[in-house]
Amino acid sequence: MEYVTDKGTFKQVVLFIAIKISGNEKYQESETKPMEWMTYEDAINIITYDNTRELFKRILKEEKL
Repeated sequence: MEYVTDKGTFKQVVLFIAIKISGNEKYQESETKPMEWMTYEDAINIITYDNTRELFKRILKEEKL
């Protein structure tokens, strides 16, 4: 999703949706914020913007996750 904020800043949102099977996660700290596994309900509640929340719901529905 791409949009321009009310201050004129271009933003791009990328959601990565995954199902953890096993093992430990590793992320490159210089490139990402800390990642966290959470339930659907927790994810919906933590998403700040309505448009991002609706995108998340739509993706999960389309992918039947």
